[in-house]
Amino acid sequence: MSEASTQTLRHSTATARWVLVIVALLAVAATWFVALPLWEAGSVAEAEATRLALRIAARERLEEELASRSAACARLDLERGSALRRIPNDPSQAQLMRSMSEPVNGVELITQTVAAGKSVLAARDGPKAWRAVPVTVAMKSNFETCMRILRRAEQSDRLVRTLEVDLRQDATDALGMLDVSIVVDAVWSDPLLEKLPDSTGGSR
Repeated sequence: MSEASTQTLRHSTATARWVLVIVALLAVAATWFVALPLWEAGSVAEAEATRLALRIAARERLEEELASRSAACARLDLERGSALRRIPNDPSQAQLMRSMSEPVNGVELITQTVAAGKSVLAARDGPKAWRAVPVTVAMKSNFETCMRILRRAEQSDRLVRTLEVDLRQDATDALGMLDVSIVVDAVWSDPLLEKLPDSTGGSR
């Protein structure tokens, strides 16, 4: 091989090496300036997506908790509304007695008597002005009538306490009627009793 051919081959080899070096440098530059930023942007996007997913999950948990607490508050409001009743300044037992009375029809209600007792202290440790009038309902009826009368008393807009519910069935009664005794009391307030000394509590 001549010297000129040898030099040409060396020149070609050197040129090829420089081309490979340049290509490698371009690849490195492309990786550094293009791929790396894209990878970093992808990592940032992935991190942001993860953060948003966690926030969404946390918000859903908070919404569920809020819904649960709202339902609990609604139940408490309902219970409070049924527990906090008006306490009038007069016994008003006549209204309560009328609400617990039903016409005797010989089918659902065979007999019924409604009687009010004496006004007594509503609570041993409560205010002296708070009094209670017991109302007793004795009747022979079916179960549905008994529950209807009891619900009507308990749903009164004033404070009515159920003291006793006694249901007895006569095995010889073919109609399955019940001997029922319901005792409730209606709480009222007598402002005049606030002026009396503590030793005057009890029946009036």
